[in-house]
Amino acid sequence: MKFWMFHLMPWPHLPDNFEDTYDTAWVTCSNGLFDPERGPQVYHQYIDQLAYADAIGFDGVVINEHHQNAYGIMPSPNLIAAALTYSHVESFRQNAAFFQQTVERVGKHPYHPEMLGWLVPMYVAETEQKAREEAEEHIWYFIDKLLKGFAGKGRTWMPPGYTSLKSLERLQKLNDPGGGHARWQLGHATTWDDVEAGGSVLIGTPETVREKLLQYVLEFKVGNILALPQFGSLPDHLTRKNMEFLANDVFPYVRKHADAAFAALPGVHAQEDQEDQGGQEGQDARA
Repeated sequence: MKFWMFHLMPWPHLPDNFEDTYDTAWVTCSNGLFDPERGPQVYHQYIDQLAYADAIGFDGVVINEHHQNAYGIMPSPNLIAAALTYSHVESFRQNAAFFQQTVERVGKHPYHPEMLGWLVPMYVAETEQKAREEAEEHIWYFIDKLLKGFAGKGRTWMPPGYTSLKSLERLQKLNDPGGGHARWQLGHATTWDDVEAGGSVLIGTPETVREKLLQYVLEFKVGNILALPQFGSLPDHLTRKNMEFLANDVFPYVRKHADAAFAALPGVHAQEDQEDQGGQEGQDARA
């Protein structure tokens, strides 16, 4: 079981009336919204947070690449790496099951949990109330501003040629407000109950978050958690506090119980046998 820090590097300084006066945070988002005076500070802060993940015990970091949007200002993962790699839970549940069935049907090796990863925003605080109070403003910034144009009417996040026609038709169906699938998408949330019911964000005390996370990890048989401890406009001091709670009070608990449960899976057995065989062959060669 591995825990990775995923960072979108969102632009945290969009105007308060952004969702009312701009069409989208994607593709056609104006460069005029970027502040060159604030930009260096934002980049340094985010890169420092990625480095901090290593210092407090995350298994690694995950960086990405986005262009011409406020959702993520990381234009080159190679550049960011040199400076140092969101769906509703019901949607992921279906995708995970389909992937595992495909591996078992056509794969050369049995399914192993490390073949699958789940990206999920998390926020942990001392109490349930404090977790919501500290995170909610920044969750809504993410939904109302950064996801604008990604979900709902007027989507502009995929320029022509970005994906296949078949995939685009599938995405259109999932995002159709009248099709019954839109409730799966975080971008369609309008109340806090919607956010919590979707399972797209895990927020609460260490005990609450680790139990929820373990439940999903065991159900999905997923071996890589891409934790998103910074989201929306969440400031540096809250991001770091959140990371410390995750590294110290959430991940060790989930890792312990997940590894014990996954040990019985055929794919895990097969990998352990291969590692044991490789180790024995190495000893024989040295002898």
